Amino acid sequence: MLLLNILKSTMLHTLFLAAYFTITLIACTPTLDWRSSNLRPQNQALSITFPGKPLAAQRTVSLNQAPHLLTLHGVLAGNAQFVLGSVPAADASTAQSLANALAQAFEVNLNAQGVRNAVQIPSTLGAFDVRYPALLPQTRTAKARFFWTNTAAYELLVVGDKQDLTPETADTFIRSLKLEP
Repeated sequence: MLLLNILKSTMLHTLFLAAYFTITLIACTPTLDWRSSNLRPQNQALSITFPGKPLAAQRTVSLNQAPHLLTLHGVLAGNAQFVLGSVPAADASTAQSLANALAQAFEVNLNAQGVRNAVQIPSTLGAFDVRYPALLPQTRTAKARFFWTNTAAYELLVVGDKQDLTPETADTFIRSLKLEP
């Protein structure tokens, strides 16, 4: 009987600790309410999954030494930012140049040199991913994808504290993009 009481007490204690640590872990992790958004930036139908309801904004930025209207859709989850940006272009060559300019501007904003890797995305003319291995402070992380079509340049940006932004979370956002043909 004593052994049974000890086992019950130990099991209850173990269950209590497991529940406590689970609740503590959940409380420290930002809530990611993944939801698919159907957007039409620059008249390009696309869907992308954000970790919350995206907000939209527009601002004029200087790219290739000329002003361009940048349309942004983004979510802040914890200390991590998830952004889709787009800039209209007159033609495919201009769109590619603008995608490169967006990548350079992001590097300047991060104060970090990126490492590019070409990727294939259906319904685009070209695309590349960028990772930032020397991002300071070292508690920060960032990942980006830049791509272009005949009529626009686009950027997918994810930046945040490593504790709030796992590589899997960044990949979930970036890989969720689907362009309509």
